[in-house]
Amino acid sequence: MIVRRDILCWELVGIVFIVVLASVLHFVFEWSGGATPIAPIALAVLGILFVLPRSYPLQVQLFRDSITGGYGIVG
Repeated sequence: MIVRRDILCWELVGIVFIVVLASVLHFVFEWSGGATPIAPIALAVLGILFVLPRSYPLQVQLFRDSITGGYGIVG
């Protein structure tokens, strides 16, 4: 049971980290004074942050595939 709590804690920390970083990157271009190289970098980071959680979903019963027993596309 302790292992499940640790995993849940790390997943929640990861979610908060992604939300905060995405919120900051949303304004990076404006804060940089319109620096052109910042826009594609911020866009790439945002894309990665929003794709990874969908590729590796939370390991909770709600997202478990009833047929294979796996989670998401990696299960």
